[in-house]
Amino acid sequence: MFDQASREQVVRWVGELAHAPHTLGDVAARAATVTRIRDWAEAALAQVAIEAAALESRQGGPCFGATAFLQESAGLSAREARTVVKRAEVIAHAPVVGEALALGEVGTAHADALARTVGRASQSVRTDLLQQAESLLAVGAELTPEAFERHCEAALRILEGDDGLREHERMRRESSFKQWVDRSTGMYCGRYQLDPVRGSALMNAVAKELDSLLREQARSTDRSDQSLVTELSAQALVNLVAHGHAERRNDPEVHVLIDHQSLITGLHAHGVCELSDGTAIPVATARRLACEAGLLPVVLGGAGEVLDVGRAERLATTAQRRALRSMYRSCAFPGCDVVVDRCEMHHVLPFEHGGATDLSNLVPVCWRHHHLIHEGGWRLLMDAQRTIAVVRPDGEIHARVPLPVTARGRRLSSHQASDHVDGDRHHHRTEHVRQQTMRQSSAA
Repeated sequence: MFDQASREQVVRWVGELAHAPHTLGDVAARAATVTRIRDWAEAALAQVAIEAAALESRQGGPCFGATAFLQESAGLSAREARTVVKRAEVIAHAPVVGEALALGEVGTAHADALARTVGRASQSVRTDLLQQAESLLAVGAELTPEAFERHCEAALRILEGDDGLREHERMRRESSFKQWVDRSTGMYCGRYQLDPVRGSALMNAVAKELDSLLREQARSTDRSDQSLVTELSAQALVNLVAHGHAERRNDPEVHVLIDHQSLITGLHAHGVCELSDGTAIPVATARRLACEAGLLPVVLGGAGEVLDVGRAERLATTAQRRALRSMYRSCAFPGCDVVVDRCEMHHVLPFEHGGATDLSNLVPVCWRHHHLIHEGGWRLLMDAQRTIAVVRPDGEIHARVPLPVTARGRRLSSHQASDHVDGDRHHHRTEHVRQQTMRQSSAA
């Protein structure tokens, strides 16, 4: 892993840092070089953990474990040391991961994403998943760490053969809520962990209630005040639990993105079944949700829903928000991981400059980046394929961001989405919605 070629590569990287930057592009190149060096060092640290475990085993003395060794010798926190040890275990069984790290072909975040997925695998398929490490990394080099982890999870679900049901049931069993009073502060405290479906329902409900509270205070307060947002989030939770705010309360929504074939016959190699934040759920769970709630087909517009409203409305419609939630997992700005449910819908061509409230003119951006656009002088440009150009105040292109690759393995533009709606809607409505309506009528 750390052969002569690898060491010479690091020397070259360090040498690149000796040159003073003259442009912003030079600074970006330096940042990329520093990241490569960091990833090489992280791979070396994982190798140290492997060597420490091997030496302790051979010497037969007291075994303190690689985690304690790294805490003591490298000054890492317990959490950092555990992360390195998990990475080391994957490298020990799949050396190609360490080699890719050392050569800068993938980043530490990619290796750790694979390690987390391996840690969730059952013992019976763990070896098979590790044997796929090379092919997984080949794809991962073109993906963000978050997208790569979803790619690894999809591979695991196929290997497990149960569409993730075992893992989903484990999370349901381990869901919990604890509450107590801190006697030193007098504050009521709580801690919860929930499976993805119940967690999504809670987070969406709190987000809706928080949005109502923020709108009530919009004229008198600054939404950038994070302490206020934190306090109102607590109030939103209390309102939901104690019914202390709205007389009429909407049921929380759980949005599931699923392709028609998976819905009917089960998950397939290019299928998708996930929540709006990209968390995969079993197809069986999606079918159960469809039985328990009104069916909202997330095929970028359902029957009778108009996605383009032109100049008639300034704010994005509910249908448009659902459509954008299907195309994006997070804020459209590169590197931002604020989920779409917490984003605001931005007009690429500003409404006040004649921009229409049409799907082709809307992108989700978080509050911070929305502020950067409107008050900071940044701009977004978007072409027909929804590739976004992020333009700095000086007019230079900061980044170009294509529409995220969906789990179906293709890019989905708004025009393609409309075609998909027309092609899929007939089957979806006749083969599933009709049956769903019959079941609901029978239940009534």
